[in-house]
Amino acid sequence: MDDKQAELLFWDSIKNSENKADFQAYLSRYPNGQFSALAKNRAATVANAAQVAAAPAVRPIGIRKWVGIFKTKGGGIYGFRWCKTSTELKMELTLESGSVKGIVHTNDGQKLQIRGTAAGKKLRAKVIVARGWNMVGSFSNGVVKGRFWNPLNSSSCEGTFKAKLVGVE
Repeated sequence: MDDKQAELLFWDSIKNSENKADFQAYLSRYPNGQFSALAKNRAATVANAAQVAAAPAVRPIGIRKWVGIFKTKGGGIYGFRWCKTSTELKMELTLESGSVKGIVHTNDGQKLQIRGTAAGKKLRAKVIVARGWNMVGSFSNGVVKGRFWNPLNSSSCEGTFKAKLVGVE
């Protein structure tokens, strides 16, 4: 068997291999062989595939959680005692797949529900109290902040909110 036949036989035996060392062995024996360019390409491709397979799986970003302050402006004249004076209430928000949920903890033990959506860096939600207060805000650098108000009567309750990102599950 001549050298060309030996090279062809060698190449046929490794051409479908998934082992980088097989292509390196071919290149070591036939550095200028007729399949050297293919062998270099396959060695790189097999090595890259091995790195991708060994890489940890990418987890989708899960539930993001914020904790902060829901601050009423004061001066509210209707109904809600926590709106009659300037008050800071604890607020918790979660964001999952564009859906916003949360709670405002009032100073008299009530838990006001927050429901809404997030798209890009924008938040739109309602505080579920009476007919619902509007909330608008934005996300930036691990902080969500914005304002809230009663759309039916601005003198009943309004204010601002700000919360920091505390975790991602």
